[in-house]
Formats: sequence, structure tokens, C-alpha cells
Amino acid sequence: MATIHGNWQPSHGENGGKLFLWADTWGTTMPEATGDRHPFALDVPALVQAWSNVPLAFPPLDKVTEQTLTLHLPSHRQQKSPCPL
Repeated sequence: MATIHGNWQPSHGENGGKLFLWADTWGTTMPEATGDRHPFALDVPALVQAWSNVPLAFPPLDKVTEQTLTLHLPSHRQQKSPCPL
């Protein structure tokens, strides 16, 4: 099963911003990490396949691009939040 996430990044230009979508899956064992990509992250074809099970419109494939987005997850000022895995 895949979990689909989204993040709207507003733009100060005329295009209004971008919607970043990503998905991950879970497993019982930690897969080997490849580069900067999260080990459970789905690639674009797998994301499109996961989205096909959702009753919402997906952007046309010619408008879909793979980009890197750095997110800052919630944490406590004095310490990192523990990973639930």
C-alpha cells in the first residue's frame, strides 16, 4: 500500500505555485538507500500507478516532472523527534 503526500508551494510570480506530490510505501525490512532518495519513496511511474486508485484527477503526464523537495519535519528545539520505526 502506498501513502500519497502533497505540499503546495506558493509562488510570488504569475503561475500561482506548484503542487508537489510524493508517495512512499512501507515494509517489514528497511530497503537499501539509494542516493538522497528516501528508501521507501516511489518513483514517478509507481506514483502515477498509486494515484490511479484515488478518485481524483492527476495532472497530465506531460506536466509531471521529477524534482527534489527538502522538507523540515517537526522537531523539538532541544532534541530530535524519535523515528517511529
